[in-house]
Amino acid sequence: MTSIGSKGCPCLLFLLFFVSSGLSAADLTIHGRVTDNSGKPLRGVEVKAATKEKSISRFTQPDGRYELSVSPGSYLVSTDAFGYAGKRENVSVSQAQELNFTLTPKWDLGQLSGAELEQLIPDDASARLIKATCIDCHDFNVVEKRRGFTASEWTAFIPEMTREKRPEFWRAYTPLKMNALGVALEKYFGPDSTYFGPDAQPPTREQVKRPELSDAVLSATFREYTIPTGAESDRPESFPHSVEVDQRDAWVAEVGYHAEKIGRLDIETEKFTEYPVPIIYDPVTKRPISNPHTGVIGKDGRIWETMATAGLDVPKLISLDPQTGNLKPYTFPGKQQGAHTPVLDQAGNLWITTNGVQGHGEVWLFDVKKEQFKAYDFPTPAEYPKDSDGDWRRVPGDTEHTTYATYHIGVDSKGKVWANSMQMGILVRIDPATGETKEYFPPDCTGSRGLAIDQQDNVWFSDFFHHRLGFLDIKTGAFKMYRLPTPGASVYGIVQDRKTGYVWLADFTGNHITRFDPRTEQFTEYPLPSRPSYPRFIDLAPDGRIWFTEYWNGKIGVLDPGPGAKQSASR
Repeated sequence: MTSIGSKGCPCLLFLLFFVSSGLSAADLTIHGRVTDNSGKPLRGVEVKAATKEKSISRFTQPDGRYELSVSPGSYLVSTDAFGYAGKRENVSVSQAQELNFTLTPKWDLGQLSGAELEQLIPDDASARLIKATCIDCHDFNVVEKRRGFTASEWTAFIPEMTREKRPEFWRAYTPLKMNALGVALEKYFGPDSTYFGPDAQPPTREQVKRPELSDAVLSATFREYTIPTGAESDRPESFPHSVEVDQRDAWVAEVGYHAEKIGRLDIETEKFTEYPVPIIYDPVTKRPISNPHTGVIGKDGRIWETMATAGLDVPKLISLDPQTGNLKPYTFPGKQQGAHTPVLDQAGNLWITTNGVQGHGEVWLFDVKKEQFKAYDFPTPAEYPKDSDGDWRRVPGDTEHTTYATYHIGVDSKGKVWANSMQMGILVRIDPATGETKEYFPPDCTGSRGLAIDQQDNVWFSDFFHHRLGFLDIKTGAFKMYRLPTPGASVYGIVQDRKTGYVWLADFTGNHITRFDPRTEQFTEYPLPSRPSYPRFIDLAPDGRIWFTEYWNGKIGVLDPGPGAKQSASR
């Protein structure tokens, strides 16, 4: 999706999945030129060469030329260009091969990202309800696929939406909220909706704002890897949520009834190993709901993964020994909320956010040596702040309780713990030594997802629904909010490269990996090669590449931004 311009234990079962050759083993090329039907070269067209197991993607240069380095084999080569019909061709590569494409103009809704679809939705209470509710597992790309549904059809469909795939989150909805959601969806995606009804006129290209691809992006290379679980099915059965990278491996949390695993990709050999986590069953549906969520690599090399299952007194954390494959669960007696996101402190212990606490906020400390949890709580507002995520989800007359889920977390150089909230849109700082807490209220922040602490102990955070990257200057207490170039783009995961100073973002709705340079205050958006992908938590590898998950596609991927955009990285 681009702009075109003139410029377990040893006995656990695991699956091995082999993909031919490593990242540096390719020695052949598929190359050529992409033009329009008048012969004019097209700049910034994404060209992808894919097998079932992996793919490589690059962009055309100003003269329309591209080059992909591949290993011998059979590939589906495809193009993707905004405002043009895509082309596909199967090729068998045994030597360098030239492949040219001529693209014809085409314009339809299927070319739009969720961020671009959101540009077409007015900002009122009904729209805010469906944004806060639907832009969680996915965005409006999925909603648009069922355009034309009436309110009753929407309310009948929602309970079937995640069946056999994900835990049934909708069971927590009251009938009042379910009905209100159906009415709101009919208003903007129903039979009489402005752009999405069966007889509606689609928006014009001029109504959709898409920034031109920057020159820096033309040097980028993307690689994607299909996760083994569900690879043979029509739809992915593994929903990779987060990825962590060390010198050798990329580790991924796999959510889904048929997944519930920790995946390991050997970066050099491109071999996958999957480790099933201890299974937790829903007492009502009897389906597995272990929900491995987000991980962190410990100082001793162990992989720590949170278990996000809420409402049950079950394991909250598991560790995986990469040398033996042994998995070990850890429980926090008396705690029923799910564990969300972990981070390491200087001592190698884990701080963990939690979900769904009524009346107060809470984070946990897990002492790695003692294998013990400790809870730290703090007061929170009695009601959702106006214009917050929680406020957007409210339905008049609904009796839902106000809850405070801490979402992401960081530890600064002084040992202070920082957490944010999706529902409240606020930040909190906790001093573990004294128990003192302090809340910070970013201006007009609806809700926050990713969070990162930089080398000066400043806080970078997501303002998800207002499409901004936030910055808190720890010395002055002042906030600065940066709006992303693509209107409707939403920041999810955040990492900072301490050598270059760049802040890297996962753009959930705009389908980008985005780089922000604090010195110039400029963004660079790298369009992801599959659409939609829904990247969540990302990681920065030691070689400066950015690893990401494709939550909707059952893949993980890596962005090499190219010369001049990366150095050896430092976290």
